[in-house]
Amino acid sequence: MSLFVIYGFDTASTLAEETRDPRRAAPKAVLYAVVGAFIIGGVFLLGTLVAIPAHLGVKGAMAANGGLGLGPAQIIEANFSSAFATIYLLVVSAAIFVCCLSIMAATIRLCFGMSRDNTLPISKVLSKVSPKLHTPVWTCIVIAVIAAIPFLQYSGAGIIAIAATGTIYISYFLGNIIIMRARARGWPRTAAPFRLGRWGMLVNILALIYGGAMIINFAWPRAASNPKPNQTGGLLDFHISFLNGIPILWTVFVFIVVIGVIYYLAAGRRKEFAPIIAPAGDDAPLVTERGSAKDG
Repeated sequence: MSLFVIYGFDTASTLAEETRDPRRAAPKAVLYAVVGAFIIGGVFLLGTLVAIPAHLGVKGAMAANGGLGLGPAQIIEANFSSAFATIYLLVVSAAIFVCCLSIMAATIRLCFGMSRDNTLPISKVLSKVSPKLHTPVWTCIVIAVIAAIPFLQYSGAGIIAIAATGTIYISYFLGNIIIMRARARGWPRTAAPFRLGRWGMLVNILALIYGGAMIINFAWPRAASNPKPNQTGGLLDFHISFLNGIPILWTVFVFIVVIGVIYYLAAGRRKEFAPIIAPAGDDAPLVTERGSAKDG
């Protein structure tokens, strides 16, 4: 649930450049996505809790499957006939498929945008748009290949979701730190179509508190939400003994940091970035052309 809620508003913001009047439309889309996911998801979760088989109870459902918990699909199958449960799950699968397509579209758009700014490896290739298809074809291919890597050894959708959601929370947390630093220096100084005004700093602080709490929640080593590979019942095996004894999210985070540091030291710190041009009448960019934080 948290995976699709977090990506719901992330997709809206990432694809904002493809919309008309994005400075007005994108913030509204983000808010609608959060509110809609909260209401619809809350109703679904409440219904799922109520539908837990009576002989198990909530504690029994949490302890099922070796401590991983009783999944929604199992609860659905326990309450409906086999045929109806299959139809229901097919509808759910179609909905998840559509969500995954939107996530892929947002990831492709984000990769293209970062490549256009020359911040990724092979940015020149990834930022090239096909004149016939009007699409960054190589970006689509690269994202598809990277997304398929976990399926070399399928580890279960829940485990993949843990790593994906935990790392995206870390990204948002880091972004909020930078935004709060800018707010402390007086940003924004000009009015925008959508603005928080005097509530900006308070919302920023609450976002950091919430984000930090969620990162701790995701990273806490426990079988139900951040299991070690040797606690997944064979769903995941790194084939390296010491890695199989480390919580999954920890391994994913360290791997991403190591790859990022290697790339930065090898090529990233020597890259030239395009100058950042703010819209007319807007605040000056928060970074200089070299990518360092501005003092003003």
